[in-house]
Amino acid sequence: MVRRLLVLSLGLGCAVSVLASGRFTPRLIADGMVSFAFVPLAEIAGFAISRRLLSRRDRFSLDADRFLHGDWPWLAWILALVALAACSPSTRAFAVLNVMAIGMVLPIAASIRLDYRLFRSTNDRGRAAAAVLAQRLVAWPLVLIYFLGVAIPPRNVLHLFVELGNMMSESIKVLLS
Repeated sequence: MVRRLLVLSLGLGCAVSVLASGRFTPRLIADGMVSFAFVPLAEIAGFAISRRLLSRRDRFSLDADRFLHGDWPWLAWILALVALAACSPSTRAFAVLNVMAIGMVLPIAASIRLDYRLFRSTNDRGRAAAAVLAQRLVAWPLVLIYFLGVAIPPRNVLHLFVELGNMMSESIKVLLS
Protein backbone atom coordinates (compact mmCIF):
# COMPACT_ATOMS: atom_id res chain seq x y z
CA MET A 1 0.00 0.00 0.00
CA VAL A 2 2.74 2.47 0.95
CA ARG A 3 4.63 1.70 -2.27
CA ARG A 4 1.59 2.53 -4.41
CA LEU A 5 0.97 5.75 -2.46
CA LEU A 6 4.59 6.74 -3.04
CA VAL A 7 4.32 6.00 -6.77
CA LEU A 8 1.26 8.27 -7.02
CA SER A 9 3.05 10.97 -5.02
CA LEU A 10 6.14 10.63 -7.22
CA GLY A 11 3.98 11.01 -10.34
CA LEU A 12 2.43 14.17 -8.92
CA GLY A 13 5.85 15.49 -7.92
CA CYS A 14 7.27 14.85 -11.40
CA ALA A 15 4.31 16.63 -12.97
CA VAL A 16 4.83 19.65 -10.71
CA SER A 17 8.53 19.73 -11.59
CA VAL A 18 8.02 19.59 -15.36
CA LEU A 19 5.08 21.96 -15.39
CA ALA A 20 6.91 24.50 -13.23
CA SER A 21 10.36 24.36 -14.80
CA GLY A 22 10.18 22.28 -17.96
CA ARG A 23 12.47 19.61 -16.51
CA PHE A 24 12.82 17.17 -13.63
CA THR A 25 14.61 18.60 -10.63
CA PRO A 26 14.87 16.76 -7.31
CA ARG A 27 13.88 19.83 -5.30
CA LEU A 28 10.73 20.48 -7.33
CA ILE A 29 9.81 16.78 -7.38
CA ALA A 30 10.12 16.60 -3.58
CA ASP A 31 8.19 19.85 -3.21
CA GLY A 32 5.43 18.54 -5.51
CA MET A 33 5.26 15.28 -3.58
CA VAL A 34 4.86 17.11 -0.26
CA SER A 35 2.53 19.79 -1.64
CA PHE A 36 0.19 17.25 -3.22
CA ALA A 37 0.33 14.64 -0.43
CA PHE A 38 -3.30 15.50 0.30
CA VAL A 39 -4.38 13.70 -2.90
CA PRO A 40 -3.38 10.15 -1.87
CA LEU A 41 -4.47 10.86 1.70
CA ALA A 42 -7.95 11.88 0.52
CA GLU A 43 -8.07 8.84 -1.73
CA ILE A 44 -7.30 6.52 1.19
CA ALA A 45 -9.84 8.33 3.41
CA GLY A 46 -12.52 7.76 0.77
CA PHE A 47 -11.49 4.14 0.43
CA ALA A 48 -11.67 3.62 4.19
CA ILE A 49 -15.27 4.90 4.21
CA SER A 50 -16.29 2.77 1.23
CA ARG A 51 -14.60 -0.26 2.80
CA ARG A 52 -16.66 0.24 5.96
CA LEU A 53 -19.83 0.18 3.85
CA LEU A 54 -18.79 -3.22 2.52
CA SER A 55 -17.87 -4.57 5.97
CA ARG A 56 -14.57 -5.94 4.70
CA ARG A 57 -12.69 -8.30 7.01
CA ASP A 58 -9.31 -8.53 5.21
CA ARG A 59 -6.31 -6.50 6.31
CA PHE A 60 -6.76 -2.84 5.46
CA SER A 61 -3.33 -2.57 3.84
CA LEU A 62 -4.06 -5.51 1.54
CA ASP A 63 -7.44 -4.09 0.49
CA ALA A 64 -5.94 -0.61 0.06
CA ASP A 65 -3.15 -2.00 -2.09
CA ARG A 66 -5.72 -3.63 -4.37
CA PHE A 67 -7.68 -0.40 -4.50
CA LEU A 68 -4.62 1.74 -5.24
CA HIS A 69 -3.84 -0.47 -8.23
CA GLY A 70 -6.70 1.46 -9.84
CA ASP A 71 -4.49 4.58 -9.92
CA TRP A 72 -2.73 3.48 -13.11
CA PRO A 73 -5.11 5.43 -15.40
CA TRP A 74 -4.26 8.58 -13.44
CA LEU A 75 -0.55 7.82 -13.59
CA ALA A 76 -0.81 7.33 -17.37
CA TRP A 77 -2.69 10.63 -17.65
CA ILE A 78 -0.02 12.39 -15.57
CA LEU A 79 2.69 10.87 -17.79
CA ALA A 80 0.87 12.12 -20.92
CA LEU A 81 0.47 15.56 -19.35
CA VAL A 82 4.17 15.75 -18.48
CA ALA A 83 5.21 14.53 -21.95
CA LEU A 84 2.98 17.04 -23.72
CA ALA A 85 4.10 19.89 -21.49
CA ALA A 86 7.77 18.99 -21.93
CA CYS A 87 7.50 18.75 -25.72
CA SER A 88 5.30 21.80 -26.31
CA PRO A 89 6.57 25.30 -26.86
CA SER A 90 5.85 27.62 -23.98
CA THR A 91 3.44 29.62 -26.16
CA ARG A 92 1.12 26.60 -26.30
CA ALA A 93 1.58 25.41 -22.71
CA PHE A 94 -1.84 26.55 -21.50
CA ALA A 95 -3.51 25.10 -24.58
CA VAL A 96 -1.93 21.72 -23.89
CA LEU A 97 -2.91 21.85 -20.23
CA ASN A 98 -6.49 22.72 -21.08
CA VAL A 99 -6.74 19.88 -23.58
CA MET A 100 -5.36 17.54 -20.94
CA ALA A 101 -7.91 18.88 -18.44
CA ILE A 102 -10.67 17.96 -20.87
CA GLY A 103 -8.97 14.58 -21.30
CA MET A 104 -9.43 13.87 -17.59
CA VAL A 105 -12.66 12.13 -18.55
CA LEU A 106 -10.63 9.08 -19.60
CA PRO A 107 -8.81 8.39 -16.31
CA ILE A 108 -11.97 9.22 -14.36
CA ALA A 109 -13.98 6.63 -16.31
CA ALA A 110 -11.20 4.04 -16.23
CA SER A 111 -10.59 4.39 -12.50
CA ILE A 112 -14.32 4.18 -11.74
CA ARG A 113 -14.51 0.99 -13.80
CA LEU A 114 -11.48 -0.54 -12.06
CA ASP A 115 -12.81 0.35 -8.60
CA TYR A 116 -16.23 -1.02 -9.45
CA ARG A 117 -14.68 -4.29 -10.62
CA LEU A 118 -12.66 -4.50 -7.39
CA PHE A 119 -15.69 -3.91 -5.18
CA ARG A 120 -17.86 -6.14 -7.37
CA SER A 121 -15.48 -9.09 -6.91
CA THR A 122 -16.84 -9.59 -3.39
CA ASN A 123 -20.21 -7.78 -3.43
CA ASP A 124 -23.40 -7.45 -5.40
CA ARG A 125 -23.80 -4.70 -8.02
CA GLY A 126 -25.64 -2.28 -5.78
CA ARG A 127 -23.15 -2.46 -2.92
CA ALA A 128 -20.22 -2.20 -5.33
CA ALA A 129 -21.73 0.89 -6.99
CA ALA A 130 -22.47 2.42 -3.58
CA ALA A 131 -18.87 1.81 -2.48
CA VAL A 132 -17.48 3.50 -5.60
CA LEU A 133 -19.85 6.44 -5.14
CA ALA A 134 -18.99 6.74 -1.43
CA GLN A 135 -15.27 6.75 -2.19
CA ARG A 136 -15.70 9.52 -4.76
CA LEU A 137 -18.06 11.55 -2.56
CA VAL A 138 -15.46 11.56 0.21
CA ALA A 139 -12.17 11.83 -1.69
CA TRP A 140 -12.97 14.32 -4.45
CA PRO A 141 -14.57 17.00 -2.25
CA LEU A 142 -11.69 16.64 0.23
CA VAL A 143 -9.19 17.25 -2.57
CA LEU A 144 -11.13 20.21 -3.97
CA ILE A 145 -11.76 21.80 -0.59
CA TYR A 146 -8.14 21.43 0.47
CA PHE A 147 -6.72 22.60 -2.86
CA LEU A 148 -9.08 25.52 -3.31
CA GLY A 149 -8.89 26.44 0.35
CA VAL A 150 -5.10 26.54 0.44
CA ALA A 151 -4.29 27.73 -3.06
CA ILE A 152 -6.99 30.29 -3.70
CA PRO A 153 -8.50 32.97 -1.45
CA PRO A 154 -12.28 32.39 -1.20
CA ARG A 155 -13.19 35.61 -2.99
CA ASN A 156 -11.17 34.52 -6.03
CA VAL A 157 -12.72 31.05 -6.50
CA LEU A 158 -15.54 32.27 -8.78
CA HIS A 159 -13.07 34.38 -10.75
CA LEU A 160 -10.90 31.25 -11.18
CA PHE A 161 -13.72 29.29 -12.83
CA VAL A 162 -14.53 32.19 -15.16
CA GLU A 163 -10.87 32.51 -16.14
CA LEU A 164 -10.54 28.74 -16.66
CA GLY A 165 -13.50 28.79 -19.01
CA ASN A 166 -12.00 31.67 -20.97
CA MET A 167 -8.59 29.95 -21.13
CA MET A 168 -10.11 26.70 -22.34
CA SER A 169 -12.04 28.38 -25.14
CA GLU A 170 -8.94 30.35 -26.21
CA SER A 171 -6.81 27.21 -26.06
CA ILE A 172 -9.16 25.27 -28.27
CA LYS A 173 -9.06 28.13 -30.78
CA VAL A 174 -5.22 28.10 -30.73
CA LEU A 175 -5.04 24.34 -31.17
CA LEU A 176 -7.50 24.37 -34.05
CA SER A 177 -5.69 27.17 -35.87
